[in-house]
Amino acid sequence: EMTDLLSASLTRLNNFVDHIFDYYKLKQGELNIEEINFQSLIDQQKDIHGTAVKTKKIRLETSLNQQMPFLSDALKLQIIIYNLLSNAIKYQRIDNSDKYVKLDISIANGNAVIDVSDNGIGIEKEFMPKIFDVFYRATGLEAGAGIGLYNLKDAVTKLNGEVKVNSDINSGTQFTVIIPSK
Repeated sequence: EMTDLLSASLTRLNNFVDHIFDYYKLKQGELNIEEINFQSLIDQQKDIHGTAVKTKKIRLETSLNQQMPFLSDALKLQIIIYNLLSNAIKYQRIDNSDKYVKLDISIANGNAVIDVSDNGIGIEKEFMPKIFDVFYRATGLEAGAGIGLYNLKDAVTKLNGEVKVNSDINSGTQFTVIIPSK
């Protein structure tokens, strides 16, 4: 039991340090523009979240439609996709026997549209205006520092993009991020 508690504490501390590191990288300001291979970004995220997906018995579905080159900052895109997937995985309903997280990325008309949807716990309407505030947490069901969505919004802003959120309690959440090519 003590080992489990220590392991959980270590995981929370590691996630906090990762978020602070992302925050620091975002605050450095300059963009590093390069051609983006979204399949590589998706594969990295599957590796990062693989253990959590298996442990929580979540079906992770991904799709990519990239028919043209896309130029942007790979690190900021990684931060965006990481935080979207992390929250979708973290905030699943325990009582759901068919948990899923879907990541769809499409490149069209000079924009990347990154869509992450799940059938998790959802976000209450009253909390929606605050979810991108630093240190804000809409629920205490899972460990978190309240930095992930703040970092996501900061990265989206630096890339001149926009983020939209739709959510229903006990039905799930959908985040759609639109980023223009540089």
